[in-house]
Amino acid sequence: ETDDALDRNMYYMVNEMLAQNDYCRYEISNFAKNGYECEHNKVYWRTEEYRGFGLGAHSYISGERFHNTYDFNDYIESKGNIKKLITDVEKLTDIEKQEEFMFMGLRLTEGISESDFKNRFSHNIYDVYGKELKVLIEEELIKFQKGRLFLSERGIDVSNQVFEKFIKS
Repeated sequence: ETDDALDRNMYYMVNEMLAQNDYCRYEISNFAKNGYECEHNKVYWRTEEYRGFGLGAHSYISGERFHNTYDFNDYIESKGNIKKLITDVEKLTDIEKQEEFMFMGLRLTEGISESDFKNRFSHNIYDVYGKELKVLIEEELIKFQKGRLFLSERGIDVSNQVFEKFIKS
C-alpha cells in the first residue's frame, strides 16, 4: 500500500470511528459533538471580522488583516496607542475577499450560501465563479442543496485542488 493510500484508509477509519462515537465533522479536519464546535475558528472559515488584543495578536477588520507588534519593548512603549502597535497591514482587494470566502467557506461542511455571497459582494456567485462551479458540480466535487454549495466526500479528499479553482489573483 502506498503512503497516500495508507493515509486515506487511516483517514476513513478515523472518520468512521468518530461518527460511531457521536462526533460530527463540521470542517474538513475538525470534528466535535453537537454544540461543541470551535466558534473561534468558524469565524476564520466564514471570513468574518475579528480583533486580537495583546502582544502579536492578529485582527481582520474592514478588509484589512494586521497584527500587533511581536516586540515586547515596543508593545510596552506604545502605552496602549493602537496606531503604534499595528504592523504588517494587508488590505485585501474585493477579488481576494471573494477568493477567501469561497475556499475558506467550503472548508465547512455547511459550505457557503449563495445569498451570503450576494449580500457581501453585491454579485451573484455564478457571475463570478459560474464556469468553475459548473465544472466542479459536473465532476461531483461540489454539491448544491437548498441555496448552499459544499464539498462532496470526494471533494473533501481533493479539497486543495477544488480551492485552487477559486484563486484568480
